[in-house]
Amino acid sequence: MSASTVIDNIAKSVTSNDFKNIWYQITNKTKDQKEILLKDRDDYGWSLFNPYDSFFQSCVEILTSKEDGKKIKEIYDLLARIEQNNKDIEKLKEKHFTAPESSWNPLVDTQKEIMEDIEDLKKENEKIENKINDLKFALVESFNSHGIEIDRTQLDFIIASVVKEDLANLILVTDTLKQVLFAIEKQMVEGGDHIIVKNYTAVYLVVILTLRHAQDHAIESLNKNSKKVDTLIQVAKENINEACRISGYEHDRTLQSNIKLNERTIEISKAYKEILLKFSRQLQEERPNLERSIKIARNLYNTVETANNLITVIKQSSSNYQSLFKFTMPKINQSYATNMSHEFDSISARLKELG
Repeated sequence: MSASTVIDNIAKSVTSNDFKNIWYQITNKTKDQKEILLKDRDDYGWSLFNPYDSFFQSCVEILTSKEDGKKIKEIYDLLARIEQNNKDIEKLKEKHFTAPESSWNPLVDTQKEIMEDIEDLKKENEKIENKINDLKFALVESFNSHGIEIDRTQLDFIIASVVKEDLANLILVTDTLKQVLFAIEKQMVEGGDHIIVKNYTAVYLVVILTLRHAQDHAIESLNKNSKKVDTLIQVAKENINEACRISGYEHDRTLQSNIKLNERTIEISKAYKEILLKFSRQLQEERPNLERSIKIARNLYNTVETANNLITVIKQSSSNYQSLFKFTMPKINQSYATNMSHEFDSISARLKELG
């Protein structure tokens, strides 16, 4: 996609009611909040209800409430529906074993009726999966149009990951920052007095600080869940050892199947953990650029006098922002690409069971 196409697409988005609403909410949010914009979390000391965290968490909610955020939420709701349907299918299969082939009682389900219910649920799942695919396609197109580099495989990982909410919030906030910067430059070119420019710098500052807040949550979740994967791997190893202690396991088909299943779990889990840790490292490596941008934004907030000052700083710092706009999820090893989402869904479910 050419740079001019990206700029045209951003220009359309920053004039949409969706973006204007976000801009309005953030502008109101930053009024009379100079202290919280110029301080960091550590400046407030420890508190169960830290005003810094609560402020920026509410900003995350604002910045992710746009149309793309609604699409992601809809995907999660649809996936939950599929999960519930699958549970209902399993219950119906159990019921099928004891159901009569026919019955005079209309309140008693026959085997045929149960199978029809199962087929209906399967067809519903197919329709839901098609809807999810359409939503994912629209999301990738939207992010790419704003210069956020993410492909379908990477989006699938986010949706299937145990840290899906935090990763989704991160990319949505990053996408908004891209649009905010363009909106500032576009509107400042038209001129503005000191108060207007100050309002724009406040929006810019709060969004980039919100990005750091979203990064913090993502890094914390990535590291925490990578440790949970270790527990899952350990359980699988214990299952293998237990099978091997049973006499004659070498020639027992059931035990050999169990061993292979646990070996597969270990293999996929290790690959899953490496992706979590690699992405965490990528975020941490980008942190110096983000911190520098925050310092520039704060200095600009304190000293801005003209629209040109704001535009000049943004243009001079554009090279530093590029790393923030590239959502560079690590590439998935090809040997794990097939049915990757299903594998990660399975691991995610097991990790939730581990607590």
